[in-house]
Amino acid sequence: TWIEHNLYLNETNHRGTYWAPFWGAENKGELLTAEQALKNFKYFLKIVSNKGQNTNHVIEQFNFYDNTPYFPNNANIKADEIDDFLLGAAPLLKEYSQGFGVWAYRDYQDNALLNSSFEMGTEGWQIKGTMTVIDDNDDQSLLMAAGASISQSMVAEERMMLVSTYTTLDLCLYAEFSSELEISIDGSPLANWPLQVGENCTSIPAEPFKNGPTTLSLMAKTKAQIDQLSLNGFTQKLGLYDSDGQPAKNLAAYQALNAIFKD
Repeated sequence: TWIEHNLYLNETNHRGTYWAPFWGAENKGELLTAEQALKNFKYFLKIVSNKGQNTNHVIEQFNFYDNTPYFPNNANIKADEIDDFLLGAAPLLKEYSQGFGVWAYRDYQDNALLNSSFEMGTEGWQIKGTMTVIDDNDDQSLLMAAGASISQSMVAEERMMLVSTYTTLDLCLYAEFSSELEISIDGSPLANWPLQVGENCTSIPAEPFKNGPTTLSLMAKTKAQIDQLSLNGFTQKLGLYDSDGQPAKNLAAYQALNAIFKD
């Protein structure tokens, strides 16, 4: 259903628009072919440009994939046809727009933790025991002595999307060396968590975070150095770079789209 509003089609100044595969689709959880998505996209571009009469706009969010959990029934493009869609979109973008951007060029977690990388020292954390904020070329981490602990209290529904719908949450961090933490929720020990060098993730129950303030605590069973903490229910993805900054499956096609558009 199109809800009519003023598109400012006679405006000579720059305009911004938004597009995702759900635009013009039935949105019953369907997966579109590249051909169908391109038809919908062209129809959208004709509307927002008055059939090419005013192309002075940028698609500020060209979200060719969307996994936002708020809208689980929104249509998406078939995974193995996204590259075809991107290459087919290039001539349409050249004809009907002045450019495009994306919401998330790099995947990111819906992180509920404040100051999760300790770039503001220990602000937002309650600390016990001996610990030191390590500054290594402006990238800070937390060195914890055995027995030291950090805690953070939160109302999870104010910090993450749809926490009421999750059965588990992902707790992740980066460890500088092998160590072991104890995870506690509201003061009750939940599990021991052995850490290896690099990224570590474990699942914890979401239920305690659904009803009012909840406190998450991590205690160092052994000496530990940690960074990049995350407590999340989902990762926002697009397909360009993953959350570690590594190239994802649609990057090459998107770069080809850029090259065609600029040619």
